[in-house]
Amino acid sequence: MQAGIVSWAATIGVLIGFGRARGAVLQPLNSIAHPFFGTRAVMMQGFDWIVTPAAIVLHLIVLAIAGVIFALFAARLRGLRLAGAAIAYALLFWLVNRLILPGSHPAGLAGVLSRWELSVFYLVLAASLALGVKLGVGRRGTGEAAVGS
Repeated sequence: MQAGIVSWAATIGVLIGFGRARGAVLQPLNSIAHPFFGTRAVMMQGFDWIVTPAAIVLHLIVLAIAGVIFALFAARLRGLRLAGAAIAYALLFWLVNRLILPGSHPAGLAGVLSRWELSVFYLVLAASLALGVKLGVGRRGTGEAAVGS
């Protein structure tokens, strides 16, 4: 789960940074809640007591699950193999969002972020998943339990 938490925090930071750059601080983050709130989530530029917490929780759930799945097959990888696996997994994540979930993705993040910003988002996702796995492996070496990291 550690890989998911690290990637959740990193990607939220990226989304808020992109929002701040365009003067709509929480719009990219809020757009994650599009499956539940439709265009209200996509258009919400600032904090909303319903949309913003829902987006944060939805993003956490998705990335926690994604992090656990990634850690299951990548925990033994190191160096370039771990980086390559993380990039491939982020690409798979993008493909699932783009092709399998077309109803939510284009109107969500892809409707708010430019192609360049989406690329950066998925690169940060890949790097943070790899970092989370590496940190989880490091914890195992100290004798702490890292089950599901």
